[in-house]
Amino acid sequence: MFFVFVLIGFLLNKNFKYIEALAMLTLFKYGTWAVVMNILTFIHGQPVSLMAMMLIVSHGAMAIQAYYIHHSLKLK
Repeated sequence: MFFVFVLIGFLLNKNFKYIEALAMLTLFKYGTWAVVMNILTFIHGQPVSLMAMMLIVSHGAMAIQAYYIHHSLKLK
């Protein structure tokens, strides 16, 4: 949700500093959390499914987006 507001601000050529920070933090938090939790379920014997692999890839991409967002933050 916060990332959508960052994209809207980018299209309007405006910076929402705190929304950008929240977007970066939530993308990183939920991205890494989902990857770690899915890997832990595999370790504890849950079968590897295509949906779980898709979740790992898509949430891993969220964490990578957070890395790219932090370069454009204008917080001081």
